[in-house]
Amino acid sequence: MMAVKYSWHVLLLVLFILLRFSKEEEIDAKQHLHAYGFLNSTSADAKTLKTAIKKYQQLFGLEVTGSLNADTKKKMASRRCGRPKNIPEFASEVDKWQKLVVTYKIQNWSQPFTEQLIKQFFQNSIQVWTKNVNLQITESRSNSGDINIYFTEQDGPSNILGYAFFPENGDIFFDSAEDWTVTGSLAAERTYFGWVAAHELGHALGLPHSENRRSIMFPYYSSTVKKPSYYDINNLKALYGEASLNNSIFCKGDSIDALLNIDGNIVIKGDQYWTVTDAQLHSGPFSLDLLHPQIPNNISAAFSVHNVVYFLKDDVFYKYKLKNKKLSKKLISVGFDKLPSNIDAAFFETKSKTIYFFKGNNYYMFDITGSVGKRLMVKDKKISSDWQGLPDDLEAATLLKENRALFIKGSRCYITDVVSKTVLDNQDCTSMFYNC
Repeated sequence: MMAVKYSWHVLLLVLFILLRFSKEEEIDAKQHLHAYGFLNSTSADAKTLKTAIKKYQQLFGLEVTGSLNADTKKKMASRRCGRPKNIPEFASEVDKWQKLVVTYKIQNWSQPFTEQLIKQFFQNSIQVWTKNVNLQITESRSNSGDINIYFTEQDGPSNILGYAFFPENGDIFFDSAEDWTVTGSLAAERTYFGWVAAHELGHALGLPHSENRRSIMFPYYSSTVKKPSYYDINNLKALYGEASLNNSIFCKGDSIDALLNIDGNIVIKGDQYWTVTDAQLHSGPFSLDLLHPQIPNNISAAFSVHNVVYFLKDDVFYKYKLKNKKLSKKLISVGFDKLPSNIDAAFFETKSKTIYFFKGNNYYMFDITGSVGKRLMVKDKKISSDWQGLPDDLEAATLLKENRALFIKGSRCYITDVVSKTVLDNQDCTSMFYNC
């Protein structure tokens, strides 16, 4: 009798555990379906839950039963993109950036990454996404960008790999606990970072999830899809338009007013500008009004120092603060002591924190470690005496990367080492830079 009673106790305990386990599975399923927009609430009744499961199964190519079977549970536990807030799995209305140049900033990283490695992945993704799209994405030179990239603790290994916000927030968050690989050949066993980076960047640019299994924007991780497809690129073009370039005036030999490095280089002429990608004209022209409606036409030079842009014209300069979009105007003689009017070219060298100005056959240097324009280092020095191979009467100048500057005069482009002041390369601009 005792054995029978004991057996009943064991049976009841087993039934209780099974029922509890089943209930926990159901609650997890409800939470999953709610998180991705299939359910409006986790307290949905059985009929509503069944309808949501059917919709989920249909969307992801599973047998449509309405029941939480093994295949459905497996799919829900698979590696995928998460969402920061409760929105439908496949949003129909999205936002886009309301500007043509968007910046990104890597804020932190975790093993096995270095900052340079993450930058390489993002630059590769950016090139694929925007090659023929009317949008430019560059690395921010300030402490933050339009798109900030973080590694954070999320749900541990597998399932949620990361998530991103739509514009105009655009921040991206990767799960630091994932078993990442930077090699595509290991993408089946581990999580290939290239897929996740390209996918989340797509969200940050305004693309929702796609039902197309060959799309990089399909919500679940794929070891066979490595980059945005033709279908994905067309969706981005639908948001921003196809990149178009009218460079005819430069191919005919017209001069330019200025080059400006403003989280990526642009060419300025008259009341228009063109974007530059990979050291070549990419798209344009666009109206200078897009940068700020009060920026003057026909400037003589331009440069940027951190988040402040300077436009020079005649005997004045316009100081444009990117953060608050404020524009002010001052006399050059007030802001930059002993600097002449009608400057030909200028650029800011970030490492030495030095502004270089060029006029005629002379050049000037200002140190900004103190107040901008108050520490004149070099005045009226001859270009020919210090800058080997660089001509006088330059049209424009800009910093390409650390210690490398581009100078333009007529149809010639001069790549110069700023430290040694030596011309490293002298080429015809029409093919090298103007993309003729």
